[in-house]
Amino acid sequence: MERLQRRGEPGRVLAPTAVDDVHVLCQAGGAVDVGRRPADVRQFVGPSKVAYAHHVWDLGRRRLESLLTFSRSTSPFSPQLYRWGIHMATQVTMRLRWKRTVLIRAIAAIASACEADNGRAANSSGAAHALEDGTDGESQFGPWDEPTNLCHEADGRGERRRCVFGPWSAPVNMGPTINGSFNESHPWITRDGLSLYITTTRFSQIASDEDIAVSQRSSRSAPWSAPVRLGPNVNTVGFNDAVPSISEDGLDMYFHSPRPGGCGAADIYVSHRDDPTDDFAWQPAVNLGCVVNNSGPDNGPDFFRAHGIDYLYFLQDNTPGHIGAATNPNIVLSTRPRGSGIAGWSSPEVVAELNSIYRQGRMTIRRADGLEMCFSRDSDPAGFGGTDIYCSSRPSLSSPWSAPVNLGPAINTPFNDGGSACDFKGQTLYFFSDRPGGFGMRDLYTATRKRFCAPTARCHDVTVEADQSCRRASSINAGSSDQDEDHDTTCTQSPAGPFGLGSTRVTLTCTDRASGLTDSCTATVTVVASADDHGNSNLVSCNVQVPHD
Repeated sequence: MERLQRRGEPGRVLAPTAVDDVHVLCQAGGAVDVGRRPADVRQFVGPSKVAYAHHVWDLGRRRLESLLTFSRSTSPFSPQLYRWGIHMATQVTMRLRWKRTVLIRAIAAIASACEADNGRAANSSGAAHALEDGTDGESQFGPWDEPTNLCHEADGRGERRRCVFGPWSAPVNMGPTINGSFNESHPWITRDGLSLYITTTRFSQIASDEDIAVSQRSSRSAPWSAPVRLGPNVNTVGFNDAVPSISEDGLDMYFHSPRPGGCGAADIYVSHRDDPTDDFAWQPAVNLGCVVNNSGPDNGPDFFRAHGIDYLYFLQDNTPGHIGAATNPNIVLSTRPRGSGIAGWSSPEVVAELNSIYRQGRMTIRRADGLEMCFSRDSDPAGFGGTDIYCSSRPSLSSPWSAPVNLGPAINTPFNDGGSACDFKGQTLYFFSDRPGGFGMRDLYTATRKRFCAPTARCHDVTVEADQSCRRASSINAGSSDQDEDHDTTCTQSPAGPFGLGSTRVTLTCTDRASGLTDSCTATVTVVASADDHGNSNLVSCNVQVPHD
């Protein structure tokens, strides 16, 4: 058994390493659920902080499931999840780092592990694996207030606010600074929105010699600069180095290349940089190896990170379980624990629900939450001709993707429209098209959409004095807010009032007119009898029995 010692105290047994020991401790602590605090927090954080731990547990219990994305299954108990929670709780205690977020996450991990011991385990392919790399809570899950789901974004009350996206706007050509007389395609926008990476033939002027270039701007409203070709650490001469995708921290760029020395016709490579703001500091690219890459073409990588897991979606032929002909590109997924290096990547698996008998093309995931993916598909007779863009969504990271839906004539044309990339929040779509009216063979276009969130209804209890009619109107609205900041939210009470003597439960419902999304809360209006200047109550005039001495 592992002993972890807190400063100034003797060593205490905190982290059993055997499943049997964990089982005993879980049973001793009682059945623990993420919606209920542990029966004895002393075994988790030490006796001197019990009150504090109970306090933060109560504060955080409504946010635990959305934050850690626990999903219920019948998976076997994972001691790694339990040990991670014990480790983090102990570290908080030892370092006196009383950060509410870290402690809540630690206790939640312990709770889920004990819950698993009672037959309701956390999904072994989800939260448990995400907690095994030993990183601290902040680096693993991101800042506490950063939304984990744009469709259920955290609101100010520790609950999740529902958001929806509006329709895509008409596409706009990015203009002659970005687009030239040759091919510009497969863009990638950095998280800050200030660097646009593209695939282009403007430098070689040869279709079989694509390069990755970058355009910059000083702010989101500033114009783009002319694209500049990245150096020989990324690009080669005579080969298609293409389709960049940059990690959320801005330090790694994934792309494909058929350069010599790989595993097949084209392979996935990664280049690292130490400064996420320096677009020309990329180090020599490294092949991801022949576990990820196969003997055929591996193309179009798209990187995503969530909860300590790295996800790499890309296109591959003839993967086991592929759909369509052996040469039909399928969207596949390889994963690794964060920080495990190139050797950590798993063998790719086909993402069946995204594929078809038709050719799939470059995909882009909504990086803020991982709940939407758009990709290209060729020659689907249900489309608009050539290459079209399709999108799919899912309610959680552990859920299957929905059936892909064509984005329709607002985005797609009878020509080739594809190679899409979304900005971090999924509100701007960058893609290529060879539709008429451009500057070259393929041009880059953008389309935008608005995000509408449910308003936040806030209520408080109110006590007011009755008027001469023995009633009083009152509002329970305690500063409800319009999260879209477009000032189109209205709030109504039910019952509306005026209210009679006594206490009345009132519901406040706030509605965002643009989306129809609502939020509500409930409070109590208490109307009491008023008194005149001499202190006499108006109870008699209100037909209320007044007790006599």
